[in-house]
Amino acid sequence: PTCTRVPQVGPSSTTQTGCPGAVPNVRLMAEVWRYAGRAIAPSTRRTYSAGVRHYFRFCDTQGRNPLAADDLTLCVFAAYLARTIKPQTIRIYMAAIRNLHRELELGDPVSEATLLPRVMRGIERDIGTATEKTRLPITTNVMRQLIDTLRSSQSLCQVDRVMLQAAILVAFYGFLRTSEFTLTTDHNAAGTMLIRGDVSFEMGPPATMYLRLKRSKTDPSGQGATVTIGAATCPYCAIATMLEYLFSSNGQSAKPLFTFADGRALTRKTFVAEVQKLLVAARVADAKFYSSHSFRIGAATSAAAAGMPEWLIKLLGRWRSDAVHRYVRPDVAALKSAAADLCSSAV
Repeated sequence: PTCTRVPQVGPSSTTQTGCPGAVPNVRLMAEVWRYAGRAIAPSTRRTYSAGVRHYFRFCDTQGRNPLAADDLTLCVFAAYLARTIKPQTIRIYMAAIRNLHRELELGDPVSEATLLPRVMRGIERDIGTATEKTRLPITTNVMRQLIDTLRSSQSLCQVDRVMLQAAILVAFYGFLRTSEFTLTTDHNAAGTMLIRGDVSFEMGPPATMYLRLKRSKTDPSGQGATVTIGAATCPYCAIATMLEYLFSSNGQSAKPLFTFADGRALTRKTFVAEVQKLLVAARVADAKFYSSHSFRIGAATSAAAAGMPEWLIKLLGRWRSDAVHRYVRPDVAALKSAAADLCSSAV
């Protein structure tokens, strides 16, 4: 039979030869590259794009071919970046260059480089690698302050007050990332956002609430996870507040879980802004150092302070590695009393 030449769909401009029945379908190849593109999270791709732009501008000023990166070019680029950029960001930009060359089937100049690793170690030793952001934990006490302030707020209607209370309590007791219960944009993909139909209850005793997460930061393949939240014997119970919210608001099971009375879905930006207002109104010290991740950090810190075993904290927060250690912040009071405790030791 006569062989057919068809354009190869993808980053390369070469052609591929095959026989009828073996030639890749053009539409299928387009889907292949679409799936390959989705292998990288949109946020990571945006970061990579910034790195590639820096790299292309640098190569342009140096008269170098950006698509023929060699060890020396990468080293000079790293030294150039080190003047204004932190070492961790330089490594991310190098990953962007690696990804660019791989997508264009041009090899992997970063992994093949021999001098670059030494240059990067030198940059890190010279500049330092401290990049940890100051993000204070929303611990149990801070959470209570937020809820108390919200309950007495006159700037929101009753439905919106209860909705925000439910969101705060679910975020805290569920060890949730903000992206797991809010919309990162006004129109998240319907297949990933948390909707009312994802919430179920088991009235017990003990009463239990289940949240079905379809996808998360550490679950890009969408296997899903179920977050279990039990009843709390205090005025800050997530189950009681969630039931109050669902009964007081009108919403279809396919709609976003958290919505304002006017129908607007709770976005990450709006949630963070409302929490900041509450922190200021509650006169919580250093309010500007709390972020959207403070609930997850605070839940882990509070759990450790309550004496929960590490295996349970990892299970509650869905950590599969020792990354949980970065979330548990030290007990400042314990640190301050350490010298006195040592002084009084009988050993």
